[in-house]
Parts: sequence; structure tokens; C-alpha cells
Amino acid sequence: MPILRTSVSDLKKLLVKLGVEENGLVMVHSSLLSFGILEGGVSGLYQAFQEIMGPGGTLVVPTFTYSFRRGEVFDIRSTPAPKVLGVFSEYVRSRPEAVRSADPLFSMAAVGPLAHTLMRRESIRCFGAGSIYERLFAADMLILALDISYDTGISAFMHLESVAGVDYRCDLLLQGVSVGLDGVPYPDSAIHYERNVSKYPQGRRNRIPFGLQMEKDGVARAVEFGAGRHVSLRAKTFEDYTLERLKADPHAMFVEEALVS
Repeated sequence: MPILRTSVSDLKKLLVKLGVEENGLVMVHSSLLSFGILEGGVSGLYQAFQEIMGPGGTLVVPTFTYSFRRGEVFDIRSTPAPKVLGVFSEYVRSRPEAVRSADPLFSMAAVGPLAHTLMRRESIRCFGAGSIYERLFAADMLILALDISYDTGISAFMHLESVAGVDYRCDLLLQGVSVGLDGVPYPDSAIHYERNVSKYPQGRRNRIPFGLQMEKDGVARAVEFGAGRHVSLRAKTFEDYTLERLKADPHAMFVEEALVS
């Protein structure tokens, strides 16, 4: 079997098919394994985005550390994005021009002219009203899931679940210590919207049927490329569709009990 190779040109064609455009705002969840040997490595993907979006585009990646959940100090300057988020998140976070949000659980990093405005933390809520996600949705970002499934990624789902007020999630206040850009530690708090295990101890998320229905209904765009499947969602359309579906069926993305084999 020939070794899979992906050029920057190939990546650009894929990204355009998924809706990436000049001067756009894009949030990227990614796994690069499906691209095989990638021209330029992880920098090749960054190059592809920059060549399409140009200097007027803003790129956002998750750099979630879950620091307070783990009893760890969150240092906005140096706490790395976990490997589970993929190497692209850490690559973008490490760039000198990147702006990182100060959320000690669900931080993000952005590059581009909107980076400072979008990454400004104005609430201790990770999702829902007042959160950075609210601002990203208001700006109608394009959400990309490069070889990431509906169940394993796309954190924006939790924001919409918070807006809808689903009963299988609940607020959890976490406290700890963060270190700011000035290197000074300070007491900090964050409100996570976690699964409500006391109400649904055997419940689990089940977003894949929901996501496939979005594709049928023209809300999500899916492209097969390389060894993976890649999806894009436009924030406002995604929000309107999801909130309407959750209003009709609050458990449209949730299974109340574990499946019996």
C-alpha cells in the first residue's frame, strides 16, 4: 500500500471545500494522522490556513488544560495544550503572535486581527452566557473538525447545551491559582458545565446521530479526504438548528442509561 502524502495545496483544496475563506474566522479541532505525511509537518497546515485567510483572517484553536479540575496551577504563558487536542493546538499556542484566553479549564489561542477581542475573558463561565463561546458564536465563526468526530470533539456543543439549559449537565464551580501574563499568581475561579452524574449516573452523550442528521439537513458539511472525515459548521446556523432540536427533544444528544449488551 502506498504511503499517504498530503501537500499544502491538497490541504488548501480541502479547507476551501469546508468553507474556509479570505478574512474568515475559523475555530479548528484537529487530528492530523489521517493526512499521512504532511508537507511541512504541522506548519504546513498553518501555512494552508494563512494562504487562504490572509492577514485579515483569525484562527482559533482549543488549548484546554482542565487545570483546576486536576488541582494544577494554570499559567497562561506556558501551560501547554494537552496532546489529546492534537499537535496543531500547541503549535498555534506557541506562536509569538498568539493570544490566549485566561480560562483555567477551557482556554483557547487565537492568531489574527480579532484575537485580542475574542480571547478577552469577561466571565468565569466556560460556556453559555458571558463566555468566550458566546462571543465566537455572535461573530459567526466557522467550526472545523478535521478528522474529529461529533462525539470526541467540537466543544461548541457544550456551549449550546448551556444556552438550552439541558438537564443532563449542571454548573460546577472550580477554584485554584492562575498565573497571568505578568507572571504573578492570583486566585481564580471557573464554572464548568459538566455532566450531571447525580441525576443520570449511567447517562452518556450521543452526538453522532445528531451530527449525521445535521449533514442530511444541510447544516453540517462533511468531506472525505485522506484517511479521514472532516466536518464544518457555521456557528449561527448550527446554533439555531441545535437550539430548535433541543427545544423539541432535550435529550437529542444524550442517552439516559448505559446500553445493555
